[in-house]
Amino acid sequence: MIKGRLIGLCLTLIIGGKTFAQTATVPGLYPNTNVIRSYVTGFSQGVCNDGTNTYFFGTTFIQQRNGNYQYAGGLVCDSTTILNGLSGFNILHLGDPDYFQGYLYAPMEASVGTPQGAVNVDVAIFTASNLVRCSAISISNYQSEASAVCVDPNFSNSTALFVTSWASANTNDGIYQYKLDNFTNLTFVRALPLSRTLRLIQGITCIGGMLYVITDDGPYGDVYQVNPTNGAVVFLVQLAIAGNTEWEGLDYYHGFLVAAEASTGTVNFYDFFNANRRINGWVRDNRNNFIRGVGLIASAIINGTNLTVTTDTDTNGNFALNVPPGNWNITVNAAGGADSLANLGNYLSPAVETIAVANGDIVNNIVVTNCSLYITAPAAFPAGEIGVAYNQTLQASSCNPVFTWNLAGGSLPAGLTLSPSGILFGTPAGSGVFNFTAQVADGKGSTTNQTFSIGISNAVRIVTTALPDSSACNVILGATNGVPPYVWSLTPGSAKLPPNLSLSANGGLQGTAATNGAFAFSVRVTDSLGATVDQSLAINLQEPFYANFNGSQMQILWPTWATDALLQTTFDLNSTNWITVTNAMPGSIYTVTNMAPRQFFRLH
Repeated sequence: MIKGRLIGLCLTLIIGGKTFAQTATVPGLYPNTNVIRSYVTGFSQGVCNDGTNTYFFGTTFIQQRNGNYQYAGGLVCDSTTILNGLSGFNILHLGDPDYFQGYLYAPMEASVGTPQGAVNVDVAIFTASNLVRCSAISISNYQSEASAVCVDPNFSNSTALFVTSWASANTNDGIYQYKLDNFTNLTFVRALPLSRTLRLIQGITCIGGMLYVITDDGPYGDVYQVNPTNGAVVFLVQLAIAGNTEWEGLDYYHGFLVAAEASTGTVNFYDFFNANRRINGWVRDNRNNFIRGVGLIASAIINGTNLTVTTDTDTNGNFALNVPPGNWNITVNAAGGADSLANLGNYLSPAVETIAVANGDIVNNIVVTNCSLYITAPAAFPAGEIGVAYNQTLQASSCNPVFTWNLAGGSLPAGLTLSPSGILFGTPAGSGVFNFTAQVADGKGSTTNQTFSIGISNAVRIVTTALPDSSACNVILGATNGVPPYVWSLTPGSAKLPPNLSLSANGGLQGTAATNGAFAFSVRVTDSLGATVDQSLAINLQEPFYANFNGSQMQILWPTWATDALLQTTFDLNSTNWITVTNAMPGSIYTVTNMAPRQFFRLH
């Protein structure tokens, strides 16, 4: 039956003998209960560690392993060694052990349901260096079986051994406290008065003066905190693994809470107390394509212990490694397995990077070289122009960068050639849009093709060939063909512009004449390819009609060029009766005094 609590699912993927964990947050008192890393070990009954080595307990054997749960020294203790010299045992299997001062304390679980006192229920003690049993302490007067133990060296000013009962029936039948006088002698202290019944306790560990236990409920492992002083029980979190399993054993290792699954044979590491840091990043190739499903391996030696943390990138190439502080070597898996670079494409493995992890999270992105041959030049080439020298280099990428190019299809513009080194060069002789296919071969003989397009324009041409006669000039010069944008200027060596006229870079010819006369000059336009063309222009500037007012007097300058014009006046703009001024001549100043309130003049 699923209990009425929120359940977080921790999915695992078994690859090459290790379990690379996908992250899932499990709600509880401690939110950070993600599976950081996992190891497949075999059918588990419990785990413990001495800070460097880990000790893995099966049903009737003990193995010494390193911090990554790999065999260390090949030390194995089997059932013969465990039972040697002991009699009257009714052993179902070993339970969850603990390490203390060079010794392993292992609970000897009896058959379920055996009456209290009917059999010898013992805590066997082994020398950790060689896994040889050196003693066994009976606790059958107080417990009918023992599923897990942990040692707290500082509880109540003495060393306390806490032993759990798997088949607990009430609040006084779950965790027992013993005083550990020495490794051959235990003194019973009490059964902890638990605030709630904890059934099926499979693992226990002592951390910071508190007890942490895991109880088994089918595929779910409930983790509790127990105050050994008053027996207060606090539910922390419920762990779950896809599929049925049996939770066996709990341990604390370098900031990680370690929980063992019996049926799947997996040991999971949880950053339960947020004691670790995170190395975040992504893995992409040198073409900026993310690489999904590739393994990341982080290794470090911390306090003399070899640690390894592994994970895979997600569907977007992102990864996160939860590690304790230290100097970590990060590399991408290239050693084989489903998450190896070799199985994901033709990649060159990057060098190992060393990351210093201290007080905060680290962002470390990894770029992997894609060794497969591909053309990096864009499909559309820059435009060319008839008569303008053209030179572009095609580019490719490969881990064997000796490239040979050839034209595999289509046609190049007249005047252009593709060299074996990938240079497209020459002087175009015809305009239009040209499509062609280039092929490249690398140093290993691999080939790839790509179709390109190039546009060739006609030569740039100026379309403004004449300027209007005027007293004021406001003209935008025009050009066509070539490759815009255009830049305008006076042709080198050209005559200067007339006074008060200027030519801007965008082709604006502007100004008001300061004198009369015809002026000739030459302009040049330059397109974006550097092609130029010149055009001679002429302009006939005419002095403007000019009027100056001074009080009630007006002076009108009649331009000298207006020899065929008449100066006329009227008092009503709506009138068709304009009177010709008879005493004004071209080139003279006509003065009007005592003008009517409204008097109009025109040069007609």
